[in-house]
Amino acid sequence: MDFNAKKSAVLFLDRNRFDFYIDGAKNVLSLPFSETIINAMDVINPQELENQIRAFVQQSGINPANIIIILSPNVVFEKDIQAADIQSVEHEIEKFKDSIPFENIYTQSFPLQQNVRIVAVSRDLCDAIKNSFEKLGFSIDTIVSYFALGPQINNIQALDPGTAAQIVKNLDTLRHYSFSIEKSITNDQSPAVSKKSPQTSNKTPMRLYLMIGVFILLLVILAVLFLTR
Repeated sequence: MDFNAKKSAVLFLDRNRFDFYIDGAKNVLSLPFSETIINAMDVINPQELENQIRAFVQQSGINPANIIIILSPNVVFEKDIQAADIQSVEHEIEKFKDSIPFENIYTQSFPLQQNVRIVAVSRDLCDAIKNSFEKLGFSIDTIVSYFALGPQINNIQALDPGTAAQIVKNLDTLRHYSFSIEKSITNDQSPAVSKKSPQTSNKTPMRLYLMIGVFILLLVILAVLFLTR
């Protein structure tokens, strides 16, 4: 993708809507989510969400852009973990992940002075937004938690042109705090391949052993017939 050929845009994702700003614009646009499409961060109808975003883009006359997705405090789960030692931190992180009410999540950690802040978000929600825009020619540059914006603006509850312009200006810094988001096709296919491969490799020796056993049995039968003549 040629990121340089597109403008930068900021998408502020909240529980019931997203705010959208494209670099150089005077206004921020908003798209509210119907409860039949997204409810309590559960994506109820991905196809209808895709249709709604397509209509939003077409009606607003927005050209494809490089999108920076900022996750609202209302869509992330977070916990500060005391950085006593690596093992205890990893244990607490796993406990935190198990407490998230979503099966698929993205996580990111932020080292603080004496603690580690772990942040999680619904992967299905992020992927649904991401995939809907990518099908329209947009690119997702980075996805970051509000916490990465710094103390001056991390209490953000809604997007305004001034804050959005500042986010675009600090894009290079924000990339260091991005969630590790891979393409959905790669994520969906890789586990399937890794799970199937061991089964395939186990079946081959079993079949080989059965064939050898049958062959030996036939040899024994032939030997007995030969000796009893």
